[in-house]
Amino acid sequence: MYSRAGLAYATLHRTGAYVTSLPEGLDSYPECASKASIWKNILRGTDASSLAGRVPPELLVFSSPSMLDGAWISAAQSFAGHLALRDCLFPTDDAICEHFRKLDRELLSGRLYRALFALASPRLVVHAADRRFGSMFKGITLEAHDSARHRVELSLRYPHNLLPPLVGRLYLIAFEGAVSLAGGKSVVGKVLDHGPTAAHHELCWDE
Repeated sequence: MYSRAGLAYATLHRTGAYVTSLPEGLDSYPECASKASIWKNILRGTDASSLAGRVPPELLVFSSPSMLDGAWISAAQSFAGHLALRDCLFPTDDAICEHFRKLDRELLSGRLYRALFALASPRLVVHAADRRFGSMFKGITLEAHDSARHRVELSLRYPHNLLPPLVGRLYLIAFEGAVSLAGGKSVVGKVLDHGPTAAHHELCWDE
């Protein structure tokens, strides 16, 4: 499957480059998975109808909606889907980041999330990030480390080339939204570095 990526992804440059970077294409790292609910939320707030015929059928988040009926989906499938959205629907990385910021605001504005975050502080939210992240992903780990009073570093570890830089940035945006909802002001997320097996992000805020 992955040996034909050059043809199948001829117009999906980011997605094709990602798939060919993985040792077994979209079949890579079957032990790594993400909650299907992540994609249910993405598709609820994203008009993906124009992707029909533009993405190869092996991108199951688009071609096989029943895939989302289960609790988990392959992390490689999930992350490739993010990049396909960027290739097909958004002119720049900043544009898809802004779209995901809107999706996160809509999700976190629900009554349940507002009630939960009303009882939390920004620091409590970021230090609970590893547990929350662990409940949403398998085979990828996140650790939070204090670096200053209102500054926390997030360290991500994953198999070789599994997490694309843009997808890491999209999940950093989700943490920014959570810290804001917990009362953080002027929240800024920064990608410090992103390598083949590890990435380091920083979150800063005022109170």
